[in-house]
Amino acid sequence: MLAGWIEKALPERVRSGIRVFPLAGRFDYAKLRRPHKAMIWLAANVLRNKDVKDQMKTPVDGVAKEKLGELLEFLKGSG
Repeated sequence: MLAGWIEKALPERVRSGIRVFPLAGRFDYAKLRRPHKAMIWLAANVLRNKDVKDQMKTPVDGVAKEKLGELLEFLKGSG
């Protein structure tokens, strides 16, 4: 999904000079305030989005240390 977006958004001359490290970000429904929880709940139910409903039950952490290995190795090698 991300690769397709990058191909559409950036011309080949730009894509050929970059390296992409997709990190999903962090989302913890339990830590949201009431208005934000309501917005997420409403969107999940109106759109019938199972992924969002699952994230409401289980926090997502795409930037945890164990997921940064490839990026950190790249940065160490480029210095």
